[in-house]
Amino acid sequence: MKTNQLAKTTLVDDGECVSFHHFSPALDTSSFVYDGYELLVLPEGSYEFWVAGETFALTGAQAIMLGPKLKHGWRRVSGGHSAAGCRTSVEDGLAIRWPADLLGEGMLGKRQTQAIAELLEMAARGVRFEAGVLPLICRRLEVLRGRTGFAIYLGLLELLHELSNADRSLFVRVLSAAPAAGSAPSAEKKSGIEEVMALMQANYFRPMTLEEMARKACMTKGSFCRSFRARTGKTYSESLNEIRLGHICRLLSETRDTVSEIAYRSGYRSIHHFHRHFKRQKGCTPLEFREGHR
Repeated sequence: MKTNQLAKTTLVDDGECVSFHHFSPALDTSSFVYDGYELLVLPEGSYEFWVAGETFALTGAQAIMLGPKLKHGWRRVSGGHSAAGCRTSVEDGLAIRWPADLLGEGMLGKRQTQAIAELLEMAARGVRFEAGVLPLICRRLEVLRGRTGFAIYLGLLELLHELSNADRSLFVRVLSAAPAAGSAPSAEKKSGIEEVMALMQANYFRPMTLEEMARKACMTKGSFCRSFRARTGKTYSESLNEIRLGHICRLLSETRDTVSEIAYRSGYRSIHHFHRHFKRQKGCTPLEFREGHR
């Protein structure tokens, strides 16, 4: 694992899955930006911490997780003593950074990693961990610093797993409600769902996978599924099939095209599946529907 000074703007270009940084809390922190995720540990002191245009007064040792491209910084108002459970001096701060795509949508979309996915979504607005969880973070960071190779990746997963399963009512507070550039907080998620719904209406005739639409909305697959159902009352698959059937019914009523032609033009690749699905939804075959609506 690389050990560096904390850079104000860092791109994921060094081939490392995790980078470890020392820094002085007294440095000029007017604007830090990182392409991936960042976990900061600030030693005991009083701080003005700002993130996404909002400023917070923080006292004591701090542990803060920040999402990709989330502008942030701090000013140390006064010093203090090192935090219990953290092997850092008064002058030293710690940070680990990892790429935004390190875990991948496929992994974060699984049931076993749902809590980690939710924690990373919260980090898009900045997450502050209360004092009770700070010793756990510091112990994990010390273990992580001593690892090499693939063990570093496993250590990061262990850290995220423990943090995501902590009691959030006691340990976690979202710092900012403001949108961050390149992130996907709640206001943008709504517009992301609306954008996907518009794409579905315009492109219902072509294959559109759940994974593709989640990327369009800038969400993990699991988050997209939850947000889509909350917005529409239906799953993504149910809504897409409903849109397709609406167009199919219009074509059956208004054109003389064959049922097979209409099915293929509407995005179905299996005629057998199309007939079965149509009858289940409409209670009749496509030909019966056509005859009844002429």
